[in-house]
Amino acid sequence: MSDDTPVAVTSRSFSRHPLLRAELLERYANVTFNDAGLVLQDEALIAFLRGHRKAITALERLNADVFRRCRNFGSSASTASVSTCSILRAWERLDVHLGWTPGVNRRSVAELVIAFAIALLHRIPEAGHAIDDGRWQQITGRQLTGRTLGLVGCGQIGKDVARLASVFGCRILAYDVVYDRSFNEQWHVEAVPSSSSSSRATLSHSICHSMPRPTEYWMRRGSR
Repeated sequence: MSDDTPVAVTSRSFSRHPLLRAELLERYANVTFNDAGLVLQDEALIAFLRGHRKAITALERLNADVFRRCRNFGSSASTASVSTCSILRAWERLDVHLGWTPGVNRRSVAELVIAFAIALLHRIPEAGHAIDDGRWQQITGRQLTGRTLGLVGCGQIGKDVARLASVFGCRILAYDVVYDRSFNEQWHVEAVPSSSSSSRATLSHSICHSMPRPTEYWMRRGSR
């Protein structure tokens, strides 16, 4: 027998996914999906959540004001990372429970990191723009093999990037507030201060949610 607890699904991708919808509806009878594909924020987000006890969210900013104005709200399952500790503390004070499984999308993101690394080193975007402009020229890049890759943030995604980069024989420099000795030894990851990971690496990737731009990728000037 399904649960009649009201559930709001703000996530647009979840709302469009037939399998996820079916599995959720097997458990809960009273579900409101974001079928219109709206970007929910501020008053629109509050109006969508109001009257529900649970929610499945993505990139929506669920702060203390949202929960204070959505009475009887009890829990949220997030399909994206919660970016600040202050939001988590606000949820705790209001007795709102967060459900979140870390690393679910780590392989997808890690593959994109490697793809962008190869594209930057081989100057693929530059070559593509040249062709779009009607210019055919030989653009010489560099291989990812043997390069030094810096990771600012070595959690679920950073570790998977390190695993994939090891196949290319990359030297991995990583900074994280949590030092995972066993992983670093197994995958030959060098733990360094945050400044060293970017200054000493040919390529650097940041997955650090306390930074203004949580996910960034940059290549050291002069790397060709």
